[in-house]
Amino acid sequence: MSTALQFETALTPYGPVNDVHVLTRWPGGAPQDCRLLEKNSVPTPQGWLVALYDPEDVRRSSGKSFSLYPNGMWRSLELQGQTTVSTPLGDMPAEWLAWHEKGTLKRILLRKGKLSGYWTEQDERKLATEISLDLHGQSVNAKIQGLRFYTSGMLESVTFWPGETIRLETPLGPLPVRYGCAFYENGRLRSCEPARPVHVPTPLGELAAYDSTASAICGDINSLCFDEKGAVCGLVTAACTLRWQANGQQQSIAPRMEKDQLTMLRTVVVPLRLTFLPDGLVQMDDGQKVLLAPAKEISVTPFVALPDMRPGN
Repeated sequence: MSTALQFETALTPYGPVNDVHVLTRWPGGAPQDCRLLEKNSVPTPQGWLVALYDPEDVRRSSGKSFSLYPNGMWRSLELQGQTTVSTPLGDMPAEWLAWHEKGTLKRILLRKGKLSGYWTEQDERKLATEISLDLHGQSVNAKIQGLRFYTSGMLESVTFWPGETIRLETPLGPLPVRYGCAFYENGRLRSCEPARPVHVPTPLGELAAYDSTASAICGDINSLCFDEKGAVCGLVTAACTLRWQANGQQQSIAPRMEKDQLTMLRTVVVPLRLTFLPDGLVQMDDGQKVLLAPAKEISVTPFVALPDMRPGN
């Protein structure tokens, strides 16, 4: 049986891509994930770009060069090297791009190195450069990991590098923000990641919004959320215990204490995620269970994380 690689031509609305090794296919047989083994400039909605063909690099270990939708439209593309591309916010350097099904830009990553024992987050961050962005009228200078866009071209979210803190105008006034922020399509702030605990007004009174477990993987979802009118509609907090009556029984929910899943050497606090629903209910999620209760029936008391005194801890 022959083990020689099979190559074919992948057809896109912007032109053919030759000498493609198809890794996976859609149910109808159209190419999905594809790989190039030789240098090849490919036609994309952002112009002609050199796709990844040689991943033998300590920080580049992707098995595919690009992905297509079933109709042949570009879905994502990894570039051989950082290249300046056009975006709705102007020209930006990028190593990876993704598109919506009709060909408008969906997301870019300015750098796309794979972290490993040989390449750390600190190594990757050293390659990042500070850029200027217009966040719906707010001028920001920061090291950016990635940007996401709506099909209309409006900015949907920004992901910052860990260690970056910006001063962002919010419906509550200027706040220090880390990791990321997201916007509604009309440009109003949808969510952000506070860089320190901030006390915000909610249907339960003022609560401290802060997620000690937040990561900078993606700025699409953050711990402090606003509705389109600018009211707080959700937050993450580790500062309170919530109590209420249900069917004549006292109910409560509080942040959990658990072993650090990475090291299993220390105890960490898992915060609550609260969502304030339009019907007056509060959805409370501690990571193991989700409960609902009317906001007017919930009382709030401080949560104090006590040290784990059990043997072996």
